[in-house]
Amino acid sequence: MSGLENFPDTSGASRMKTLKDEITVAKIKEDESKAIMAALLRNVYSVQTQFVFTQDKPCSDFGLWAHRSILSKYPVFEQHFKQSEEDQSNSHDDGVVIRPLTLTVDKVSFATFCALLMYIYTGEIKTIIDPSQFAIGKVSIVLPSPLSDSPGTSDRQQGTPCWHPLVPNSPWDLNPVQWSDLLFAADLYKIDDLRSQCQKHLIDTLDDSKVVDTLIHVGPRFPEVKEAAVNYIAKNMKVMYAGGNDPFAPFVQHPSVMTQDCQKQKK
Repeated sequence: MSGLENFPDTSGASRMKTLKDEITVAKIKEDESKAIMAALLRNVYSVQTQFVFTQDKPCSDFGLWAHRSILSKYPVFEQHFKQSEEDQSNSHDDGVVIRPLTLTVDKVSFATFCALLMYIYTGEIKTIIDPSQFAIGKVSIVLPSPLSDSPGTSDRQQGTPCWHPLVPNSPWDLNPVQWSDLLFAADLYKIDDLRSQCQKHLIDTLDDSKVVDTLIHVGPRFPEVKEAAVNYIAKNMKVMYAGGNDPFAPFVQHPSVMTQDCQKQKK
């Protein structure tokens, strides 16, 4: 017996096993944290902030509920909450009673806002929306007057919601969320990490069928996407214009100057 068996194993294999074990534990903790946040997102007993969608007609009856404490880490949301709290508080003899806040969203669709919340709560991007994963209430009272997505509130009366009205046998489903719509929402609410991921996805998935649409509708607000789309068209121009095809034809009436710029490049 050499006695070496009493010393700790400092070999590369042992260190690698320890590292793998640490990674596994960290992954388990991360998964548990995501599961907790996902459960919180659909927990109807703890939510206190309702978002309503007056411009998304099929969903204009539905309130999407969330937690102020979670969304407040984003300054845009916190600004909305503070203004809403001032406008929607009720004074009583025994003090000030704060009702659940209701905010109107008119620049983002119901489904896209669901995807936004899913990312905020879990860090996951899901473009197929499962309504059962969210606290959705159908409130049978008059909707508020449309307001801009800027600090403000609605005059909606508080009612008793019927939770989860979008059941699997609903006569219609939520449409899949478009990455471009999610990008606009992330930009609107200043969720920078989501914004970066959406931009990257749009750039990485450019192809002949959608590059012009992306250039026209997304490019004006997002220079990186615009540059990637213009470069793609420049590199693939012969193929895109083969056989007399004009990929810009559907956009001839579009006011974007980029159409004219790219047409000049073609010449």
